[in-house]
Amino acid sequence: MPLQGYTFEHENSCWNLDNSISINFNYFPAFDKNSFKGFKSSLCRYAEEMSASYTKAIFNFFISMLKATNSHKIDLKAASTFREGLNSETEYQLGALRAFFLSWYEYGYAGVSSEVIDYLKKLTLKCNVRGKAVITKCPYSGAYTSNEQRPLLDWYTNAFVDDVIGLDEFSAFVTLLFTGRRSVQIRYLRFCDLLATEKKFDQSESVCYEINIPRAKQLFSGRL
Repeated sequence: MPLQGYTFEHENSCWNLDNSISINFNYFPAFDKNSFKGFKSSLCRYAEEMSASYTKAIFNFFISMLKATNSHKIDLKAASTFREGLNSETEYQLGALRAFFLSWYEYGYAGVSSEVIDYLKKLTLKCNVRGKAVITKCPYSGAYTSNEQRPLLDWYTNAFVDDVIGLDEFSAFVTLLFTGRRSVQIRYLRFCDLLATEKKFDQSESVCYEINIPRAKQLFSGRL
């Protein structure tokens, strides 16, 4: 059972990890049968212990590795070939897979040899650079500027007034726009997270509203 309380059968071709993330094995590349069983069993353990987004990321990185190396099993050649095809900004994928392969090996499932583990342990890999687009103010993938935010807010406000969108959609948009939180954190919000406090300003009183944004699991951003 994943962390979000969703259930799936290990033998199913599709796993629903939460209300927005699923894993589909129907389009899995050609792979050694026993190794596939080992991969699926190991990923099942990850789905039970890790966040849905991290589990899905491991699945995607593994698929990328198989396609990039045209491999039907995980051996030293596949691992080294995949490493050679990565650069300083993408080698975090192998870093994440290394942690997964180590767990896979420790679980005792078929598919990963000690030779591969020894090779991966000797590598020094960089992790994903978090928030790079925001820090560098990238005009394409970075955050919206105030000039870009204003038309969006105007459109959503008018759409709400004209009943084009409902209160739920408008509230979700405003929360995302003004807090900058991840969508998973917005989904975790509950009614009790909206806090109302009476405050005095000069001779008058008013009610101030605050939102207690819940935390959500994030990918490790240190050095592996």
